[in-house]
Amino acid sequence: MKSETSGKSHNLATTLAIAFVLISLATLIIAGGFLLFVLFNTQRDAVAGRQRIVALQAANAVDGFIQEKFNVMEAAMRLTRTTEDRKRAMQVLLGLQPAFRQLLLLDMQDKNLFRVTRLSRNESFRLDRQLERAPFPMVKEGKRHISLVYVDTISSEPLVIMAVPVRTVLGDALGALVAEVNLKFMWDLVDSLEVGETGYAYVVDRDGRLIAFGDTARVLKGERLDHLKPVIDFTKHDNHEGHAEVTTFTGITGKKVVGTHVPLGTPDWAVITELPLKVAYLPVVQSAGTSAVIIIAMAILAALAGTMVARRLAVPILNLADTATRIESGQIGLQASLEGPLEVIRLAGAFNNMTERLQVMLDTEEERSRKLEGEISQRIKMEGALRENEQLLTNILESMDEGVLVLNRDFEYQIFNRKLEEILTTSRDVALGRKPWDVFPAFRTKAYDEITEKVKIGELKGVSERQLPIPSGEDKWVSENFSPLKDAQDHDDFKQIKIIKEYDESIPLVLCDGSKVQQVFLNILKNGAEAMAENTGDERPPTFILRVQEDDPWVRVEIEDNGPGMDDKTRRSIFVPFFTTKPVGQGTGLGLSVSYFIITEDHGGELGAYAADSGGTLFVIRLPKAGKQNT
Repeated sequence: MKSETSGKSHNLATTLAIAFVLISLATLIIAGGFLLFVLFNTQRDAVAGRQRIVALQAANAVDGFIQEKFNVMEAAMRLTRTTEDRKRAMQVLLGLQPAFRQLLLLDMQDKNLFRVTRLSRNESFRLDRQLERAPFPMVKEGKRHISLVYVDTISSEPLVIMAVPVRTVLGDALGALVAEVNLKFMWDLVDSLEVGETGYAYVVDRDGRLIAFGDTARVLKGERLDHLKPVIDFTKHDNHEGHAEVTTFTGITGKKVVGTHVPLGTPDWAVITELPLKVAYLPVVQSAGTSAVIIIAMAILAALAGTMVARRLAVPILNLADTATRIESGQIGLQASLEGPLEVIRLAGAFNNMTERLQVMLDTEEERSRKLEGEISQRIKMEGALRENEQLLTNILESMDEGVLVLNRDFEYQIFNRKLEEILTTSRDVALGRKPWDVFPAFRTKAYDEITEKVKIGELKGVSERQLPIPSGEDKWVSENFSPLKDAQDHDDFKQIKIIKEYDESIPLVLCDGSKVQQVFLNILKNGAEAMAENTGDERPPTFILRVQEDDPWVRVEIEDNGPGMDDKTRRSIFVPFFTTKPVGQGTGLGLSVSYFIITEDHGGELGAYAADSGGTLFVIRLPKAGKQNT
């Protein structure tokens, strides 16, 4: 009987041991398989991500080569005013840019005005024949142009033609600057790109022809790669944005690779990167192998532990098995009871740690979901607030008792409120999106031809008002008011300042950008107010004297303060970018330099600072009268 009892006890222990081992193995296999699946997908995504980053870096490098050529050409023309200046700039540009074989300056009739070249006379005229076969009218529309790649019949080097528009300061088209660019200088750039330790990067055009690769012999042969999968995707799909998916294909060297391509847009090329398949997925295989060994080791250890402690785990192990089954059924938050022998308690604790980690993972995902929902909710609220603000602005404009109109940069009606409809007896549906002279034929009369797109400088508080005559029984003016003086007076620095106005009654028209000129006035006024506020030892009340008068061929605006003034060295430096006399953290040194650029470059005027008789500073702004702008 005793022996029989012992046998039954042994059988129960064996059964428990087998059950414990099976449960442990099942749990490890499920968890391990899931972890291997997640690891494989994570590593695969990481490989794809690295390939995308490498491809984008390569594309940025190639695109940077092309854009740098465009930028230096445009900068050379933007900094010149006369034909002689442009000739000198072209000669300097040819010396600084070894990729340029020759440069041509063309007028609006495509006539060659000037040429600089590294080639012989006969070789240089091959560019003329190339231009005859591939004209580029889009440059006259203010756009950049780059031609298809062609090969020099003598040197077998790939070339392209790049062209940028040449304009006056006021934006009038003068012609085009054309450059013949040798792409062999891009070969070294592409060859230096690192795609892992054994990968490649190369460039193809829209026809699938190889134009840049480390093996220059293949480039010189004009090899076509339209049999490669990324090249096929590029040539068949007109996709100029983003990049393609990372795929596996037979690469340029005939080996299986992982790669992708990135279209450049302009020029119509694509940069392709590829990495050998074995090299790309080596980290994936290594990580999977390591994880599999760990899982197998854990399974073996679990089996051994189950066999050793099975006889002491009768009731506790059954409870633990029941807990494991319930967790497997979906009760993730369940914890195993820590009771029984020490080994069982430890096993239950380890099991609980595993479930806690799984719970943390789930909680993290839930937190991410809640955060995403919050962001979506916030965006919806912001969009609703934006719509409310837009509606509020519309309601304010519609409820105003004055006629309000706004003209956009193309001099077309953008806002035309209800009161203005009553004043002009013209429907806004007729006016919106059209130019004034298309709505009111009287603008075509001789009396109004000189007024188009000009600003009338009246009192300084309205110097940046954009004014436009509207024909009717009497001359009426509808203004879009931007009063820099009023805005300044609302500021704390201006509340104690006396303002003296000396305005000429008959001020001619000028052509300017009202918002930019307003910014200039505000910068000068604010700097003067701060200077007078710091001049605590002067008993005179702080005062601005504002003058507007004709100074043929200019309209002259003077802003004078009675502050402490500046010495000669400071006055010579105030228009230099980043120069400031303020303490660190209180000034950027950009206000007056930007103002100087707005007046001189954007408007062809003059801006200077002088010592005033009052001991302060006198700023003098000269803007060209209508019809007197420099071209």
